[in-house]
Amino acid sequence: MLAANPPKHPFFLTHSLHLSSSPSLSFKITCSAATEERSEFQLGLPKKGRMTADTLDLLKDCQLPIKHINPCQYVAKIPELSNLEGWFQRPKDIVRKLLSGDLDLGITGLDTVSEYGRNLEGKKKSYVIEPSHMLSSVSKTCFLYFCCPPVLNIWNGWLIGYRVYNYVCNGSFSLNPESYVIDTKSISIPCALYCCAKLCFEDLIIVHDALGYGECHLSLAIPKYGIFGNINSLNELAQMPQWTREKPLRVATGFTYLGPKFVKENGLDHLSFSTADGALEAAPAMGIADAILGLVSSGITLKENNLKEIEGGVVLRSQAVLVANKRSLLKMKSALETTHEILERLETHLKAEGQYTVVANMRGNSAQEVAERVLSQPSLAGLQGPTISTVYCKRDGQIKADYYAIVIRVPKKALYKSVQQLRAVSHHLSFSNFQCYRS
Repeated sequence: MLAANPPKHPFFLTHSLHLSSSPSLSFKITCSAATEERSEFQLGLPKKGRMTADTLDLLKDCQLPIKHINPCQYVAKIPELSNLEGWFQRPKDIVRKLLSGDLDLGITGLDTVSEYGRNLEGKKKSYVIEPSHMLSSVSKTCFLYFCCPPVLNIWNGWLIGYRVYNYVCNGSFSLNPESYVIDTKSISIPCALYCCAKLCFEDLIIVHDALGYGECHLSLAIPKYGIFGNINSLNELAQMPQWTREKPLRVATGFTYLGPKFVKENGLDHLSFSTADGALEAAPAMGIADAILGLVSSGITLKENNLKEIEGGVVLRSQAVLVANKRSLLKMKSALETTHEILERLETHLKAEGQYTVVANMRGNSAQEVAERVLSQPSLAGLQGPTISTVYCKRDGQIKADYYAIVIRVPKKALYKSVQQLRAVSHHLSFSNFQCYRS
């Protein structure tokens, strides 16, 4: 039976059920208005690990300390901004809740945003499916497919489309624009189907792409031994004769979107992915994978497990980023002002971090002479040029002005070189004591 008057902008749901007993199911689709209803601006924060400590330290340095009295609670106050709440969440949940509008801002890794926040590539839709009738038991596999029009039929009050998306999620909720299949056996929920139906069009916006911590990269790694002993590049790995359609290169990863995307972009054939959430480095030694695709920080864990990175195998370089929900910024009162203040505090701190102010006194006949000496050295120019001012002192009952104070601002990596050059330019002048201050 064809639908007479389908919705103007439909996005349809169809299901293929294989159950021992199949009571009738109905699903409800709801569009959350949480963003518009909330008065507090909500900031997602990593809830544990090194990322949490570094995030809290950064906010404290920006005079935005988190007031988190009870560690068992997930919500925290930020006294400096009365309309801002902090919510401690898993990194991937920060991205998912940003997409759904349950969070307005979030701090997490770029790798997590790239894996779970795919609507950065353009306007995509995120969904949550809530069954209005729960199954008492599920003994076989149940599949849910998201579909698009045109409409072919109506089943149990729901429109069924013909265009089934092809991507398989294997139970993990993933915002891939191409498709979804959820296997209720793999998620082991007896009454099955806790999924979504919130139709959203929010885009994520990366407000600040380099918060200066959490640096790592997503990289392909292979064993140092066996058939991989002489393989040092992605091209060499792809050309190995061992990989065929029947026996592909097996890669264990927790990045089920970025991994296949990287393979497709590099034209790699005969490669398959298996999902693993932790201890990836053990997979090759256990024989359950030939290679791994995971995050690398120092590389020590790879080395200790006889694994190596290869040329061309880096998928993504990541660090902590500040991400916002576009809809929140546009709809919520004072959202832009709050975000601007947070961004300004971050920028001020990050620009000052690693900068040192060097103060030295140098004897000279005039400020012009001292300036010429100082500017003859490239490391002494500072950000806009040195500040040179007269130093007055009293000697023999008279006011003397034959010393000049030099103030320059230099990055930490140039600090020692700047001090050396200050000594060099004072070779026939008197170079007095100097001090360095961290900005």
